[in-house]
Amino acid sequence: GQIGVSATCPCFNAQDLDKASTDIASGSYTFYPETTCKGKDSASATNSITYTNDEMGYPAMLGYEVTTGECRKSDMIFMASAPEEAACRSLLNDKCTEHSSVFAAAAAAASATCPCFDTEDLDKAAEDVASGSYTFRSATTCTGSDSGSTGIVYTNDSTGYSIMMGCEVRANSCRKSDMFRETSASENSACRSLITSKCVEHSSIFAAAAAANTNE
Repeated sequence: GQIGVSATCPCFNAQDLDKASTDIASGSYTFYPETTCKGKDSASATNSITYTNDEMGYPAMLGYEVTTGECRKSDMIFMASAPEEAACRSLLNDKCTEHSSVFAAAAAAASATCPCFDTEDLDKAAEDVASGSYTFRSATTCTGSDSGSTGIVYTNDSTGYSIMMGCEVRANSCRKSDMFRETSASENSACRSLITSKCVEHSSIFAAAAAANTNE
Protein backbone atom coordinates (compact mmCIF):
# COMPACT_ATOMS: atom_id res chain seq x y z
CA GLY A 1 0.00 0.00 0.00
CA GLN A 2 0.88 3.64 -0.20
CA ILE A 3 3.02 4.95 2.62
CA GLY A 4 2.73 8.55 3.80
CA VAL A 5 -0.14 10.92 4.38
CA SER A 6 -2.45 11.83 1.52
CA ALA A 7 -2.92 15.56 1.01
CA THR A 8 -5.77 17.35 2.73
CA CYS A 9 -7.51 20.53 1.63
CA PRO A 10 -6.02 23.47 3.59
CA CYS A 11 -9.28 25.49 3.50
CA PHE A 12 -12.14 23.21 4.43
CA ASN A 13 -13.26 19.71 5.37
CA ALA A 14 -16.48 17.75 4.89
CA GLN A 15 -18.06 19.21 8.06
CA ASP A 16 -17.39 22.76 6.85
CA LEU A 17 -19.23 22.05 3.60
CA ASP A 18 -22.14 20.41 5.43
CA LYS A 19 -22.40 23.52 7.63
CA ALA A 20 -22.43 25.72 4.50
CA SER A 21 -25.29 23.64 3.10
CA THR A 22 -27.23 24.01 6.38
CA ASP A 23 -26.62 27.78 6.35
CA ILE A 24 -27.92 28.05 2.78
CA ALA A 25 -30.97 25.88 3.55
CA SER A 26 -31.85 28.18 6.49
CA GLY A 27 -32.62 31.05 4.10
CA SER A 28 -30.86 33.51 6.43
CA TYR A 29 -28.09 34.25 3.94
CA THR A 30 -27.80 35.43 0.34
CA PHE A 31 -27.06 32.43 -1.89
CA TYR A 32 -25.02 32.69 -5.11
CA PRO A 33 -26.29 30.03 -7.52
CA GLU A 34 -24.21 31.59 -10.37
CA THR A 35 -20.99 30.23 -8.87
CA THR A 36 -22.02 27.39 -6.54
CA CYS A 37 -21.06 23.92 -7.84
CA LYS A 38 -20.47 25.35 -11.34
CA GLY A 39 -16.97 23.88 -11.60
CA LYS A 40 -18.08 20.45 -10.46
CA ASP A 41 -16.09 17.51 -11.88
CA SER A 42 -13.63 19.86 -13.60
CA ALA A 43 -9.92 19.57 -12.88
CA SER A 44 -9.26 23.26 -13.54
CA ALA A 45 -12.43 25.40 -13.35
CA THR A 46 -13.27 27.33 -10.19
CA ASN A 47 -15.72 25.44 -7.99
CA SER A 48 -17.39 26.73 -4.84
CA ILE A 49 -20.28 26.82 -2.41
CA THR A 50 -20.80 30.57 -2.11
CA TYR A 51 -23.12 32.69 0.03
CA THR A 52 -22.93 35.99 1.91
CA ASN A 53 -24.20 37.49 5.14
CA ASP A 54 -25.74 40.88 4.27
CA GLU A 55 -26.90 41.84 7.78
CA MET A 56 -24.22 44.51 8.23
CA GLY A 57 -25.47 46.40 5.17
CA TYR A 58 -22.73 45.01 2.93
CA PRO A 59 -22.20 41.41 1.76
CA ALA A 60 -19.71 39.56 3.98
CA MET A 61 -18.27 36.67 1.95
CA LEU A 62 -18.95 33.19 3.28
CA GLY A 63 -18.55 29.70 1.87
CA TYR A 64 -15.71 27.77 0.28
CA GLU A 65 -13.96 27.75 -3.08
CA VAL A 66 -11.17 26.04 -4.99
CA THR A 67 -9.36 27.40 -8.01
CA THR A 68 -5.99 26.76 -9.66
CA GLY A 69 -3.28 26.84 -6.98
CA GLU A 70 -5.43 28.17 -4.17
CA CYS A 71 -8.59 27.75 -2.11
CA ARG A 72 -10.84 30.04 -0.10
CA LYS A 73 -12.54 29.82 3.30
CA SER A 74 -14.97 32.74 3.78
CA ASP A 75 -12.79 35.72 2.79
CA MET A 76 -9.43 34.04 3.43
CA ILE A 77 -7.36 32.73 0.51
CA PHE A 78 -4.76 29.98 1.02
CA MET A 79 -2.15 28.60 -1.36
CA ALA A 80 -2.79 24.98 -2.35
CA SER A 81 -0.30 22.55 -3.86
CA ALA A 82 -1.56 20.37 -6.72
CA PRO A 83 -2.41 17.42 -4.39
CA GLU A 84 -4.10 19.81 -1.91
CA GLU A 85 -6.09 21.45 -4.70
CA ALA A 86 -7.19 18.00 -5.89
CA ALA A 87 -8.30 17.15 -2.32
CA CYS A 88 -10.37 20.38 -2.18
CA ARG A 89 -11.95 19.60 -5.56
CA SER A 90 -12.83 16.06 -4.51
CA LEU A 91 -14.51 17.30 -1.30
CA LEU A 92 -16.52 19.97 -3.14
CA ASN A 93 -17.57 17.52 -5.87
CA ASP A 94 -18.88 15.07 -3.26
CA LYS A 95 -20.81 17.73 -1.34
CA CYS A 96 -22.19 19.38 -4.50
CA THR A 97 -23.72 16.00 -5.32
CA GLU A 98 -24.85 15.22 -1.77
CA HIS A 99 -26.54 18.60 -1.21
CA SER A 100 -27.71 19.26 -4.78
CA SER A 101 -31.39 19.47 -3.76
CA VAL A 102 -30.59 22.14 -1.12
CA PHE A 103 -28.73 24.24 -3.70
CA ALA A 104 -31.48 23.78 -6.32
CA ALA A 105 -34.15 24.93 -3.85
CA ALA A 106 -32.04 27.92 -2.77
CA ALA A 107 -31.45 28.89 -6.41
CA ALA A 108 -35.21 28.79 -7.06
CA ALA A 109 -35.83 30.95 -3.99
CA ALA A 110 -33.16 33.44 -5.08
CA SER A 111 -34.87 33.93 -8.43
CA ALA A 112 -38.44 34.13 -7.07
CA THR A 113 -40.36 37.38 -7.28
CA CYS A 114 -43.42 38.52 -5.38
CA PRO A 115 -46.50 38.08 -7.63
CA CYS A 116 -48.50 40.90 -5.99
CA PHE A 117 -46.26 43.94 -5.64
CA ASP A 118 -42.80 45.36 -6.20
CA THR A 119 -40.69 48.09 -4.55
CA GLU A 120 -42.49 50.85 -6.48
CA ASP A 121 -45.90 49.65 -5.21
CA LEU A 122 -44.58 49.75 -1.64
CA ASP A 123 -43.07 53.23 -2.07
CA LYS A 124 -46.45 54.42 -3.40
CA ALA A 125 -48.20 52.85 -0.39
CA ALA A 126 -45.82 54.70 1.97
CA GLU A 127 -46.56 57.97 0.12
CA ASP A 128 -50.30 57.38 0.49
CA VAL A 129 -49.88 56.76 4.23
CA ALA A 130 -47.74 59.90 4.56
CA SER A 131 -50.38 62.00 2.75
CA GLY A 132 -52.83 61.57 5.62
CA SER A 133 -55.70 61.09 3.14
CA TYR A 134 -56.31 57.50 4.17
CA THR A 135 -56.90 55.53 7.35
CA PHE A 136 -53.61 53.94 8.38
CA ARG A 137 -53.86 50.41 9.79
CA SER A 138 -50.87 50.27 12.13
CA ALA A 139 -51.84 46.92 13.69
CA THR A 140 -51.26 45.05 10.41
CA THR A 141 -48.41 47.22 9.04
CA CYS A 142 -44.79 46.11 9.46
CA THR A 143 -45.62 43.43 12.04
CA GLY A 144 -42.23 41.80 11.47
CA SER A 145 -43.91 38.40 11.27
CA ASP A 146 -42.00 35.86 9.19
CA SER A 147 -45.02 33.58 8.71
CA GLY A 148 -48.17 35.52 9.61
CA SER A 149 -49.52 38.74 8.18
CA THR A 150 -47.40 41.83 7.48
CA GLY A 151 -47.52 44.67 5.00
CA ILE A 152 -48.18 48.36 4.45
CA VAL A 153 -51.92 48.53 5.10
CA TYR A 154 -54.41 51.40 4.92
CA THR A 155 -58.02 51.93 3.88
CA ASN A 156 -59.95 54.52 1.95
CA ASP A 157 -62.94 55.39 4.12
CA SER A 158 -64.11 58.44 2.16
CA THR A 159 -67.06 56.60 0.60
CA GLY A 160 -68.64 55.64 3.90
CA TYR A 161 -67.22 52.13 3.90
CA SER A 162 -63.62 50.89 4.07
CA ILE A 163 -61.89 50.04 0.79
CA MET A 164 -58.81 47.88 1.39
CA MET A 165 -55.62 49.52 0.13
CA GLY A 166 -51.88 48.88 0.31
CA CYS A 167 -49.86 45.69 0.06
CA GLU A 168 -49.77 42.69 2.36
CA VAL A 169 -48.41 39.18 2.63
CA ARG A 170 -50.14 36.45 4.64
CA ALA A 171 -49.26 32.83 5.41
CA ASN A 172 -49.85 31.50 1.88
CA SER A 173 -50.97 34.52 -0.11
CA CYS A 174 -50.28 38.15 -0.91
CA ARG A 175 -52.39 41.08 -2.02
CA LYS A 176 -52.24 44.50 -3.60
CA SER A 177 -55.36 46.61 -2.82
CA ASP A 178 -58.21 44.07 -2.96
CA MET A 179 -56.53 41.60 -5.33
CA PHE A 180 -55.32 38.44 -3.61
CA ARG A 181 -53.00 35.79 -5.07
CA GLU A 182 -51.75 32.53 -3.67
CA THR A 183 -47.99 32.30 -3.20
CA SER A 184 -45.45 29.50 -3.30
CA ALA A 185 -43.02 29.40 -0.36
CA SER A 186 -40.29 31.15 -2.35
CA GLU A 187 -42.70 33.82 -3.67
CA ASN A 188 -44.00 34.38 -0.14
CA SER A 189 -40.49 34.91 1.15
CA ALA A 190 -39.75 37.31 -1.76
CA CYS A 191 -42.85 39.36 -0.76
CA ARG A 192 -41.74 39.37 2.88
CA SER A 193 -38.21 40.55 2.15
CA LEU A 194 -39.59 43.42 0.02
CA ILE A 195 -41.89 44.49 2.86
CA THR A 196 -39.17 44.11 5.50
CA SER A 197 -36.77 46.40 3.63
CA LYS A 198 -39.46 49.03 2.95
CA CYS A 199 -40.63 48.91 6.58
CA VAL A 200 -37.10 49.91 7.58
CA GLU A 201 -36.75 52.52 4.81
CA HIS A 202 -40.09 54.23 5.57
CA SER A 203 -40.22 53.57 9.33
CA SER A 204 -40.48 57.28 10.22
CA ILE A 205 -43.57 57.65 7.98
CA PHE A 206 -45.33 54.73 9.68
CA ALA A 207 -44.36 55.91 13.17
CA ALA A 208 -45.78 59.38 12.45
CA ALA A 209 -48.98 57.92 10.97
CA ALA A 210 -49.46 55.62 13.96
CA ALA A 211 -48.95 58.57 16.34
CA ALA A 212 -51.50 60.64 14.38
CA ASN A 213 -53.99 57.75 14.71
CA THR A 214 -53.61 57.71 18.50
CA ASN A 215 -54.15 61.46 18.77
CA GLU A 216 -57.52 61.38 17.03
